[in-house]
Formats: sequence, C-alpha cells, structure tokens
Amino acid sequence: MVIENAFLEIFKLLAENFDDVLESVLSSVEETLSKDDSTEKLKRIEKEISSLEKKKN
Repeated sequence: MVIENAFLEIFKLLAENFDDVLESVLSSVEETLSKDDSTEKLKRIEKEISSLEKKKN
C-alpha cells in the first residue's frame, strides 16, 4: 500500500508539472505563429515577380 500511495503521489506531481510544460509549449507555439510574417513575405514576392514579368514583356 505504501508503494502504491508513493506511485500515485509521484504521478500526481508529474501530471501537475506536465500541465505547466504543456502550457509553456502551447504559449511558445502561439507566440511563434503570431509573429509569422510568411504571408506578408509571399505577397511581397508575388508583387515583385509580377513587376519583373511586366518589365520583361
């Protein structure tokens, strides 16, 4: 019974820490995605390509 209680206590502590780790990872991912400016870069590159194609013709 002592081992079982110790196991449950350790599992509980790990589960609590896992929530903290998971929250941290989710925050990092959310921050990275919000800073992602790839769509703006894509629009800018498409404009440059279009401009170069017009100059070519």
